[in-house]
Amino acid sequence: MTVARLLRVSRQALYRTPGRRPATVRRPPSDPVERTIIETARTHPTDGYRMIAALTAGELGVPVNRKRVLRVMRLHRLIQRHRPLARRRRPGTFAVTRPTSSGTST
Repeated sequence: MTVARLLRVSRQALYRTPGRRPATVRRPPSDPVERTIIETARTHPTDGYRMIAALTAGELGVPVNRKRVLRVMRLHRLIQRHRPLARRRRPGTFAVTRPTSSGTST
């Protein structure tokens, strides 16, 4: 209790031992909606979960929750990695020497 007070940490944090997270098991799709989500994601591998949700909803004719699509795609490792924003190429600097003529002469 004194150690926790000196370190300004809760007593619970001193006794807790962090455990390993359980490994996620890829279960076979049990629902026809899940099967359609997986098939659509595999046929369109570059599309994100929102587009897959829209394509699946169009194919089934019923609305499909995008959060469900994201969960199923994560479970089956169908999510594409996104490019970090820092990697975007931006145009270089340039010097303005004179204004361009836009056809207005006075």
